[in-house]
Amino acid sequence: MKNSKEYTKKVAAFYKAQKKNIDPTKIQTQDKTPLDMLIRGVLLEFYTYPETTTVLEIISEHFVDLNDLRVSRVEEIVDVLGEKGKKEVAVALTTALQKIFDKYDSITIDELVELGKRAAKQEIEEAGILTIFALNYFSLMIMNAHALPMTARMIEYVKDQGLVHPESSDKEINGFLERQFGSSDILSFYNLLRQLSDTYDADSAKKAKKKTIKKSTTKKTTKKKVAAKKKTVTKKKTVTKKKAVAKKKTTKKTTKKK
Repeated sequence: MKNSKEYTKKVAAFYKAQKKNIDPTKIQTQDKTPLDMLIRGVLLEFYTYPETTTVLEIISEHFVDLNDLRVSRVEEIVDVLGEKGKKEVAVALTTALQKIFDKYDSITIDELVELGKRAAKQEIEEAGILTIFALNYFSLMIMNAHALPMTARMIEYVKDQGLVHPESSDKEINGFLERQFGSSDILSFYNLLRQLSDTYDADSAKKAKKKTIKKSTTKKTTKKKVAAKKKTVTKKKTVTKKKAVAKKKTTKKTTKKK
């Protein structure tokens, strides 16, 4: 990523200033099984934490189990989720569950978890079970591996905060931020970004920024006008004073001649 050294300092300063505000209870939920956690990870790419909890409750009320969800039509899932219904969500859910079933002949990832961090990640990638976000969530939250799940909203947030180069690709941003933290801090940083981005309103932030810039510009213009006015007044006083001195000298000369 361009100017990585500069942005490394910015990220470090940001994390130091903000980490005291992390509230893990708002964003971490311990599910019953690794598969339940994986399904949560699939949903978290599209929803905030509170929304994900709501969607999971709707799914558990309507579908008998995850196998029932697997064989359901995309249109049905979208309809069941109501205002939270999104086609890409239904596709991501059914795709993940179907590929897990195809791989293990059942709806479970216990065998996958037992493989270990690297082998499990490799198998998921080769089987195309999860998206990049869900894979990183699985690695971080289920396998305790060094990974940073980044949603589109999180990426938008770090760009707006000036923590990464604005022209960087999503992959570059993800990789850069992941390298800034060791295993002891990566989960904490994810929790922080997740919490801040889930409540971040980009449009309001942009309006506030424009308002601040406009206010700052108005102040500068006012200061310039005041300074120019003072300069004009000072100049007039100087000219008047010079004229008065010149007139006084002329009067003295005339008096002497007489």
